[in-house]
Amino acid sequence: MRNFNIYFLLVFVGLAALFPLQAAKLPKNLDNLPVQYQGRMTPFSSFAREIILGVTGKQSLKGETSTETVMRWMADPQAAYGEKLFKLNYEPLRDELGMKDKPIEYSLDEILSMGKLMHLAQESARIKSQDGKTTLAQSGAEKVLNKAGHLYSLLSNQVPGYIPDANDPNGTWMSLLDSVAAEDTVAVGIQAGVLSMVHALHAGHYGQLVELSAQLNRLIRARWNPGEKRLKRFDAEIMYNSYRPIQFGRNLYLIAFILLLGSLIGWSSRLIFVSGWIIAAGFAVNVIGLLLRTYIGDRAPWSNFYESLITLVALLVLFGLTFSKGRLRGLVLGAISFSGFAALLIADRAGLSPGIDTLAPALQSYWLTIHVIIIMAGYATAALAMVLGHVALGVEAFKPNDRQLFNATVDAVYRAVQFSMLLIFAGTVLGGVWAHEAWGRYWGWDPKETWALISWFAYLGVAHARFAGWLKPRGLALAAIGVFPIILMTYYGVNYLLSGLHSYAGGESAQVPPLLIAFLIFEAIVVYVGIKGWHAKVPHTKPKPA
Repeated sequence: MRNFNIYFLLVFVGLAALFPLQAAKLPKNLDNLPVQYQGRMTPFSSFAREIILGVTGKQSLKGETSTETVMRWMADPQAAYGEKLFKLNYEPLRDELGMKDKPIEYSLDEILSMGKLMHLAQESARIKSQDGKTTLAQSGAEKVLNKAGHLYSLLSNQVPGYIPDANDPNGTWMSLLDSVAAEDTVAVGIQAGVLSMVHALHAGHYGQLVELSAQLNRLIRARWNPGEKRLKRFDAEIMYNSYRPIQFGRNLYLIAFILLLGSLIGWSSRLIFVSGWIIAAGFAVNVIGLLLRTYIGDRAPWSNFYESLITLVALLVLFGLTFSKGRLRGLVLGAISFSGFAALLIADRAGLSPGIDTLAPALQSYWLTIHVIIIMAGYATAALAMVLGHVALGVEAFKPNDRQLFNATVDAVYRAVQFSMLLIFAGTVLGGVWAHEAWGRYWGWDPKETWALISWFAYLGVAHARFAGWLKPRGLALAAIGVFPIILMTYYGVNYLLSGLHSYAGGESAQVPPLLIAFLIFEAIVVYVGIKGWHAKVPHTKPKPA
């Protein structure tokens, strides 16, 4: 009976994590309203999320949905101008502005009144247009002003576009700022409907929003009329936003991890079996999310960092499930469920855009599907080797007498390293083929290419050292942990910290995230202490006299 109560409590906690505790005040019709933002037709909820990300680096604010926050700003722009949403916490910029002892948070009104900040941002834009190198303060000022620009464009009614071009479904939509012809009754009706919604929200008349948003949906869809195929993709994005499959999968991984912890403290060995199925369900939901993104965007779902991270998690879990056999099952399942939950949590909380963007010309190739998925599989198996390395060290520390379990874990580390070595090599070669198609050369020593080669040499070296007997079992576990930062540099560092064809940040001396610094310090401590022999010694008993 006690075990049943524990299971019931865990299920209740898990279900609570899967669904929001507070229902949204605004009608779903408003979330689903078709608008145009940055050239893409998207539901209002997607547009709102992108605006909040652009302003704050977060996907939500103050416990509100993205739609609630943006509509609140639209309903009371004066209050939004005064809301302290912008942080000036970048030290080089603060020093340049003489703000050493001044507050960190500022409102849009305050940002727009900082003449020196505006001048630094303008200088940064001018220097970049001439292919020059900006100072840290200049690039920092430009980033702050870009954030302010997202909010200003919303409050000044420049975005989004509400009124489709009657003659071109894919043309530019008009915003509230644009003037419409009086004889264009549909356009006038859409514009009036949006303004009526904003006024109703400001007055607190939530009941009126249901009918107004429903009428707007009908008007906009009738005028847009992009065809059945495009409308189905649009409706698929609405479903994706409503069910949030990536977050749903993340919570399933968390539930599985909690159950596995329970099995470790002796609740029931059956929890391992149950957790395996929950992780498999989380993987299935994760893949469904990727397939939906493929359908919505009409492209492979790994064109930006957010998509590549959720793909990496799916691959890590897939490989982990194949490695979770025999006595290793519970340990491996625990490791991949925690890793999957943590990585997907980072994907949501690290300011990454989950938008389904249009591909750049160089990415519009079938090689995107082939090269990226193989190289990502290489990164996933490298991550699995690192995770299993920690598991091996944990087994050696807490179960020093169980050498069979330790050796089985180390063998799994070795297999993961071998897979990673082969997949990174194949992905790098295919990347060269793609580079020839995109840029006319197979190899150019771009930072991404260089670090991919370094990654392959690193895992080739680890695999060879183990095969030759230079690395003992514990040494292999430590090596799998020690070389993983090279993968992080290849996967993350090159994209955000260096300048090159694969760079997202243009090499603007981006700050290294504190969480990444903490992770690297922790890993360095693990490796150092491991080399020094922190592990528990296997006790040797003297033979009993005959």
